Amino acid sequence: MISTVKKSLKMKPVEEEFMREALKEAERAFAEGEVPVGAILVHEGKIIARAHNEVEQRKDASCHAEILCLRAGAAVLGDWRLSDATLYTTLEPCSMCAGALILFRVKKLVWGAPDLRHGANGSFIDLFEKKHPIHQLEIVSGILKEESSALMKRFFLERRGEKKQLVLIEELINQQQKKLLACADRIVPRITADDLLQPNDFPELEHHPHFRYEEGVLEGLLSARMAIRAKEAMNDEQKREGF
Repeated sequence: MISTVKKSLKMKPVEEEFMREALKEAERAFAEGEVPVGAILVHEGKIIARAHNEVEQRKDASCHAEILCLRAGAAVLGDWRLSDATLYTTLEPCSMCAGALILFRVKKLVWGAPDLRHGANGSFIDLFEKKHPIHQLEIVSGILKEESSALMKRFFLERRGEKKQLVLIEELINQQQKKLLACADRIVPRITADDLLQPNDFPELEHHPHFRYEEGVLEGLLSARMAIRAKEAMNDEQKREGF
């Protein structure tokens, strides 16, 4: 039987309660360096599965929170038909996840923030608008929209900030290397950048306070770059190990 698609922005207490559980999953994704989307699957009033984005960790573009949650729920129930289940997700599902919701025969979808770039429930495209010959879902949108949207914005702001920080450090290193070479050239004419790889070979530089100062500045910048890269490597390792 084909049911009618319903959309609502009205927040119900039970829907808010379950969406907060999905937000907990989104926060876990955030902590792991994943795009912060979380999902839970509710069956007969109980949460039977929960998941969050694991695209980066698994190196698999299909590992969206909704897909992983649906798979886990099907495993719990021992049936791929989730006709009595409700999926809560913090972000409007993409086309891939929308198709999965239909194929898994999910009874109801509740989502939080709209996804203007990929949303498949009206923000980019609406795959639920046309009646599907196999299955239709009841849909409730906008539950805890502000909380979900704020988490996404914070994630991408921090990511852009880290990238900008590394770019800035690289620029400062290049500038300081040129400044150090100019300083050395005033002390030891015609000195080259290769010569500076072994500055101790030049006593004039080794004991010159201005040169030692500029050299210290460069060493500080190189240490900062190393620290940023070490943090990135640690985050990548934690993702691989599932922390």
